[in-house]
Formats: sequence, structure tokens, C-alpha cells
Amino acid sequence: MRSRWRISGMLLVTLMVVFLTGTTFQQAAAAREQAELMGLLTEPAPVAAVAAAGPVVQQAQGPRWSSWTGLQGFTTSAPSVTAAGRNNVFLFARSERGTLVWSRWNGSSWTRMAELSSSRLASAPSCASWGNNTDIRISCFAVLEGSSAVHHLYYAGGSWYGWQSLGGVATSAPGAVSWAPGVVSVFVRGQGDGQMYQNWWASGSGWSGWSPLGGQLTSAPACASLREPPGRVDCVVRGNGNNLFLKTWQGGSGQGWQADWTNLGGGASSAPTIAAWGANRLSVFYRGENGNMLHRYWDGTRWVGPEDLGGPISSSPACTSPEVNRIECYAQGIDAEWNAGPSLLQRIWTAQ
Repeated sequence: MRSRWRISGMLLVTLMVVFLTGTTFQQAAAAREQAELMGLLTEPAPVAAVAAAGPVVQQAQGPRWSSWTGLQGFTTSAPSVTAAGRNNVFLFARSERGTLVWSRWNGSSWTRMAELSSSRLASAPSCASWGNNTDIRISCFAVLEGSSAVHHLYYAGGSWYGWQSLGGVATSAPGAVSWAPGVVSVFVRGQGDGQMYQNWWASGSGWSGWSPLGGQLTSAPACASLREPPGRVDCVVRGNGNNLFLKTWQGGSGQGWQADWTNLGGGASSAPTIAAWGANRLSVFYRGENGNMLHRYWDGTRWVGPEDLGGPISSSPACTSPEVNRIECYAQGIDAEWNAGPSLLQRIWTAQ
């Protein structure tokens, strides 16, 4: 009952603030839109604790999807997930205090959510693994409170280091990806023009600086690197009309970013996420207009979908592929019993 009263109380307080301060509902809607761009939730709530992920359960949506499983922690943003193999999955989010927290799947259980820094985040984090199973390296990016710049925190040699300002003026949460060992890239929505901007780092070269890549973004970007062929990055965003748009970069002589964005279709009510899970295979996930997690995928020749994977979810999802033919997705859900507040959920797809 406390969860239900908590949300009702928050709604009452919001209405009182609107009445007493003269804040208009249009201003409140603009504030909600800004919070969504930054990947933040406005109604934090505790979530259920589990010691380990449950067994894969066959669902009506497809023979290889598990059921939704609740995870432990207090979070106030969309999650971010990255992996260095199946037994090294790392989950990140903004805590109830506004700080960056993380949990690690070690092959048998999740560690408790732990705080990485006392700095308060003004956006959801985005993290990418760019090492390997024996030398794990992770870069996390976020906008910090009191700043519009993107900041970087990284993990190497068993320790965390940061935060470091990368400059820029971000108007969305960042999106991170690594397409080769020792290389990491971060993308954001810029100020004023709504374009996607990129800043990348390579070992021995340092940061490239911000460069525009076009588009009219209405969400944070999300990017993934294909397993095969290597040296390719695909970025997906939500744009005008709630449509999803894709842009591809291919490394190599005479290659680079494609000139145009590819329209993947509409119906997105959140920022998307993207995972590369096999040779020339991509999957895009997002919250649909019905509140459920929807799925579109590239089968090697064409885009297929959407497929409804259920929910409801209250945030943009975050998905990763820790090994070939496996996808793990995470999102803030809604407690079905009390119909109140978000709870962090996990769902897994395997090809076997």
C-alpha cells in the first residue's frame, strides 16, 4: 500500500506546485519531455531483490524469449548495459540519490548495486566495454548536475577512474559504443539544431572532439557494432513523428558515415536501443505506444517487425549481446501488483 500512496502523494504535490507557483501544464509537459531526453524517471520506487536470474521460460511472443525477471536496486533512470562475455555483464543506472550505481553478473548471480561516485547525474548513463574477458575496460558517460557537458568515467585494472569532462552541450543522455579493442565512441543530441554529435577515443590518440552527424533527434542515440563484418557501427534514434532512424558508419579506405538516415518506421514512445548479436544481425528495441517493449530486427537482407515483447515498461530499454545468438534486455517496468512506480526488469533471448 505504501507504494500506491507514495505515487498518489507525488501526484498531489505536483498539482499543488502547479497551483501555487503558476506553473502551467505546458511547462510541466516540457519538463517531462526534457527528463525523457535525459533518460530520467520522475517517480522512483524500490524494486524486488533476486539472487540470480531464473531459468529461461518459453513465452507466447517467441520460443526463445525468457519471462520478465525483477532485479534488485533503487534506480531513477533508464538503465545501461554492456558485456565482456556471457559471464561478465555490467548494469548501470542513476540511483535514488542521483549517483551512478552498477551491478555485475558473474555467471551465477548479480552483485548488489554499488555506488561508483558521489557526483550527481543529470542524465541516464551509457556505458561500453572495450577490453576483453581477461582485461576488462569500461567507459561510462553521463551529463552531471550543474553542467551541460558530457563527462567520462572509466574502469581499468580493477579500479574506476573519473569523472573527466569531454565538453560539448548535450541535450540528451549519451549513447556509447566500442567497435574495436582500445576504441570507444560517445554520441549525444546537440543543442539548438537537434543533430547527433560524436566524440571518439582511441588508445594512443586521445579524444577526437565533437563533430556533427546530422539528423533531427527527439531522443538519446543508441549505437552498436556489428560482430561481422567488423569495423561497422549502426546508430538508431527517434526522430520526427516518433519514427526510428538508422545511420551506419563503415571503417576502411573510402568509407565513413552514410549520407542519409534510414527510416525504420514509427510508433516509438521512448529512446531506442540496439544490439548486434550475430553476423550481419541487428535488433532494435523501444517502448511502443502501448507501453510494451517492441522489437524490430535486421535478418541480413531486410528489417522485420515490430514484434511485441510485452511489459509494460516505463523507460527506454537497454540491450546487449554478450555472446553470439544471445540478447539481454533491461528496462524499468511498472509493478503490476500495486500499479505504482518502476521496477528494473530483465528479459533474455537465445537462439538455442
